[in-house]
Amino acid sequence: MKHYVFLTNVPQGYGWGGCEQQMLDYFRRADLRNTKITVAVTRDVFTSKIEQAGLAVKVVFYPFQFNAGSIKRFFRMRSFLKRLSADGVIVVQNDFLKFKLSEFAAAYLAAKGNVYSLEVLGASEPVRPAARMHFKVIPGLAFRWRLGQIALMLRERLCRKVLAASEEVKERMVKWYHYRAGNIEVVFKDIDSDKYRPDSLARENMRSRYGIGKTDVVIISTARFCGQKRLDRLINAFDEVCRGRDNFWLFMVGDGPLRAYLEDLAGRKSMRDRIKFVGHQEDVAVFLQMSDIYVLPSELEGLGIALLEAMAAGLVAVATKTPGPNEIINDSVNGFLVERDEQAVADGLRKALRLSESERVEMTSAARQLVQKKFGVENCTLRALQIMGIDCVTVKTDRYSVASPSRAVPQVR
Repeated sequence: MKHYVFLTNVPQGYGWGGCEQQMLDYFRRADLRNTKITVAVTRDVFTSKIEQAGLAVKVVFYPFQFNAGSIKRFFRMRSFLKRLSADGVIVVQNDFLKFKLSEFAAAYLAAKGNVYSLEVLGASEPVRPAARMHFKVIPGLAFRWRLGQIALMLRERLCRKVLAASEEVKERMVKWYHYRAGNIEVVFKDIDSDKYRPDSLARENMRSRYGIGKTDVVIISTARFCGQKRLDRLINAFDEVCRGRDNFWLFMVGDGPLRAYLEDLAGRKSMRDRIKFVGHQEDVAVFLQMSDIYVLPSELEGLGIALLEAMAAGLVAVATKTPGPNEIINDSVNGFLVERDEQAVADGLRKALRLSESERVEMTSAARQLVQKKFGVENCTLRALQIMGIDCVTVKTDRYSVASPSRAVPQVR
């Protein structure tokens, strides 16, 4: 029985997110009768989810900290993986810089070259340090910076395959970090469009639960409360666009290290009584089904799993131009793409609110069709497991389309 070890490094204060959900989907579809899977963690956000799913997947903590130098990190990781008798290692990169060359090299030796990298988030463009002049005459070569860039490039050379979350994530790694394009496979996250389908009964029940009128407009964000998501842009945009209107609501679904900051920001807005923080929710689908507009104001994305879920649920989507949304949304056809700034998010929100009922139905239908066609359950997870050499089980699911329920959204002119 082959033993695969998934290496993760979840920052302090971060909870469950799209990356973790994607891994759980992999575990669900892996043939655990013939494959052993272990997840190595810095923070355990997996055990309860794995137990709920009834999966025979083991969760272990690293017996060391990640704050040591490269040489120590190499030997500690190699020893750790050898003790686990890892036949394959999957390095889960929820941040392009999270794992260093030392961890990849250790995995390569411990697993005899059977190493894969999951690149979940788009890489940021490398910033070369300002030129340093020696003796006020000779320009510096930024030698240390160049070595760092080479180390980042070499991580890919130690992988059998790199799995990128989107085409733009792949393009960034090739262009800026000289990854080999032929060694990168773009594998999207699959979305259960049946689970996230429009549901008029759920819409009615959830609105009744929160005292929201049938014709009120609910704008929603489902995201991890961290800096990358720039949820402050949404709060500020909502207050600007919907100020003085008592039939508009903003629901903030999620949790994370910036929750206190975001709650304080919302508390200083004129629309503060219409901004609801409901925390992390096990069932996000019902919150989407009661809503009308989804906003993703991120500074950086890899794909945008929450965006896809919202589009499957029949919401009008507004998203910033980042990897993932750039290739998911055809602007003004199945959603709105806007620049990465607060005013652009506000303008996108205005566009969504100005849609007529027929325009809204046409846009949300196109969005849901895209999710069903391109991100189906049978397409993505199984392909990823096959690339990594993990035995998988196939599950046939019945697919059907559900028309968007009538949502008479008051227009803003």
